[in-house]
Amino acid sequence: MRLLLFAAAIVIICVGVDRYIAHHWIQRTYPANGAVNVPRDALIMVNWKGTRGSHMSMSVRYADAPDVPLYGTGSATMYGLSFLPAPPLSPGKKVIVLVDAGRRHHEFTFTTTRS
Repeated sequence: MRLLLFAAAIVIICVGVDRYIAHHWIQRTYPANGAVNVPRDALIMVNWKGTRGSHMSMSVRYADAPDVPLYGTGSATMYGLSFLPAPPLSPGKKVIVLVDAGRRHHEFTFTTTRS
C-alpha cells in the first residue's frame, strides 16, 4: 500500500512540474504579447529558458487571414527563434505568432503601426 501511495505521489509531482514548465518556458518575446504600434519591419523573436534541440517552429500570420503565410527570413538557435518579414508587415494589422518546440507551445499577438 505504501509503495502504491509513493508511486502516486511521484506521478502527481511529475505532472505538476510538467504543467508548470509548459506555462513558464518562454523567457521573452519581441514584440511583447499585446504590443501595439510595432514597426512593420520589426524582427520578431522568441527566447526560451534553457535550451531546446530540434523540432522548433514559428508560424507568423495575420489574425484576419490565418491561412495566408507571411514571407520573410527565419533563423533558429537552441535558445530561440526569429523571423524578419519581407516585405514589411501590413499597417494596422493584428499578428499572431505560434511557437512550437517539442511538446511546448506558445502563442503571442501584437499589432503593427498604422503608418
